Amino acid sequence: MRYLLFLLVVSEIHAASPDRVEGEWILRLRRGDWSSVSVAGLERVREFGPENRYALFWGKMPRMANLSQDIASIQPNYLYYANDVDDPDFEKSWALKNTGQTVNGHAGIASKDIGAVDAWAIHKGAPTTIVAVIDTGIDDSHEDLKNNMWRNKNDNSFGWNFVANSANTKDDNNHGTFCAGIIGAEGGNARGSRGINWKVRLMAVKFLDANGSGTSADAVSAIEYAVKNGASIINASWGGANYDPALFDMIKWAGEKDVLFIAASGNDGKNNDTDAKPVYPASFGLANIISVAAYNNRDELAEFSNFGKESVHLGAPGVDIYSSIAGGYKFGEGTSYAAPFVSGVAALVKSYQPYLSSSELKDRLLQTSEVIAYYEKEKTRTAGRVHAYNALKDIRPPRPVAPTHWTRYTSVTSTAHPYLNKTHQTFRFEHPRAKNIRVHFSSFETESCCDEVTLRDRDGKVVVIYSGDLGSFSSADALGNKLDIEFRSDYSITKNGFDIDYYEVTLDGDWLVDLLRLFPFRLLWKLS
Repeated sequence: MRYLLFLLVVSEIHAASPDRVEGEWILRLRRGDWSSVSVAGLERVREFGPENRYALFWGKMPRMANLSQDIASIQPNYLYYANDVDDPDFEKSWALKNTGQTVNGHAGIASKDIGAVDAWAIHKGAPTTIVAVIDTGIDDSHEDLKNNMWRNKNDNSFGWNFVANSANTKDDNNHGTFCAGIIGAEGGNARGSRGINWKVRLMAVKFLDANGSGTSADAVSAIEYAVKNGASIINASWGGANYDPALFDMIKWAGEKDVLFIAASGNDGKNNDTDAKPVYPASFGLANIISVAAYNNRDELAEFSNFGKESVHLGAPGVDIYSSIAGGYKFGEGTSYAAPFVSGVAALVKSYQPYLSSSELKDRLLQTSEVIAYYEKEKTRTAGRVHAYNALKDIRPPRPVAPTHWTRYTSVTSTAHPYLNKTHQTFRFEHPRAKNIRVHFSSFETESCCDEVTLRDRDGKVVVIYSGDLGSFSSADALGNKLDIEFRSDYSITKNGFDIDYYEVTLDGDWLVDLLRLFPFRLLWKLS
């Protein structure tokens, strides 16, 4: 029995673990003293414990045959971490560690966070990565930021102020300071909360004035400054409704210089895919841009957050966020504060694996995001929330995707053409054996934002909300055998409404059809 137990211990040691010191082993002595014990392949570092019964060894894991009968046990030198450290306001930062605590009056759901604490067990950040906070400036004297400020070697400034054309980048609005705190407030310093990357370098590039507004010319100049001075990540927590060719060209140029550009999706509660005036620069569609939506501590899309199945990449915490302002801290919300969480995770990964290109870093952040729920695939490209631990470990959860095989049934359904003010209609589609169900709109025209078509599944959950002039398209699919389409109009402008010409379902047994489509020749040969 003694040998069986020993074999189990050795088997456990073989398992790779992030919670131990690589190459270090603790041996416990059964009898005698360490002077008479030697283990081939191991070097004794020191003895410790009661009567020096334990010793720390270094080297390759020993074979069982190399161990003396005087050795009672062997184990890795495990790692432990403080349960959760010494920044007094840390529990207010649910986005970093969500235990289900109530923050700013809102109760959360445990683990709906960015996985920061698990990530910090691997890597807490390094000053090798520069993040340009292109914003209203940064309070460089803030107790949680001052040690992480970047300095220009030429003039010893913290960046540049393109509003005043000076080296004074002091924040006269607090927006930039708040963003900077999310990205890189110093961790473990017994002050405030902490940023995602504890030792990042924060470059203050001011182009927004005290009122939070700035110009194309200053934005372009700010991006050029950031890129030429070594920033590998740009945080852009701002936007506008105009397609700006100069800004487009400058962000594209930054991408050619291997710089990742992370932008807020906007706070209008609209679909950036279909709205006539989506938010830029988030909606430029450039390869080096990540567009970020805001979620709350229950993994729900914030009411104010813009979204988009194609144009918005992923979500991040953006409600009841606690961060730095001049001389202190406060709560804030907005996609402005969701984007820095992605920038902070990007900086953490970049400092851990500096060889990653901007395109590789973007792919890592998107593909390692934590999947929120099936219907979130209609709100962002990944249906995910940025996740620091997954990103460091390159863990890529499967993405939710709609079925590929559909069976079609004719069903003609329409609103009035045009519809009336204050309309409230519900259209139901049911199929007994359906696993998924969707409809095809042959035409769709409603007043953008104000008149809405809401799709709900059999449990009443919202699948998606459509609004605007969308033309002809297949809807998102609902799980189950029932789909309700709820149409509401307000008291003002009316449009032509919609027509549905058929619905589609996936049925039990469709897995065989999909299998035949994937492996047609092999299966046909087997059946012949």
